[in-house]
Amino acid sequence: MRATIALLLALFYGGSIAYAGNNNAGVWVGRQFRPEQCVKITPGQFTFKRKLGTIVYSIKRKNGIYAVEGLLRFDKKFIPDTVARVELEVLLIDEKWTCTQQLNLNAGVDDYRAKFFFQTDNTPDQQYVRTYYIIHYSRQ
Repeated sequence: MRATIALLLALFYGGSIAYAGNNNAGVWVGRQFRPEQCVKITPGQFTFKRKLGTIVYSIKRKNGIYAVEGLLRFDKKFIPDTVARVELEVLLIDEKWTCTQQLNLNAGVDDYRAKFFFQTDNTPDQQYVRTYYIIHYSRQ
């Protein structure tokens, strides 16, 4: 009985300390991903289909740095024409499928399309990319 209570208290306090030590709970650092969820950062053009639209990555290498141009195209069947802008959470993922950095970007939407751009180093910590987005609609 005492061992059970001690274990429960240890779990409770351990969880409280872990949560209190996390200053930015919205950051994805440390999350694990699967290969099919990510796009390898290599020169070329890659299309990643999502439920509400498609993201096309155009990746170019310049002086050891990758320049990534993204185009988010929304599906008109699911997204109304009042979409005004998007917040993008671009996750840079390492060789072990762990997020190492999050880039927060904003983009305006024109004709169901949003363009975004970022640069990344050619390092083992930044081998893959995954993008999440939050849609903001205009008021009419």
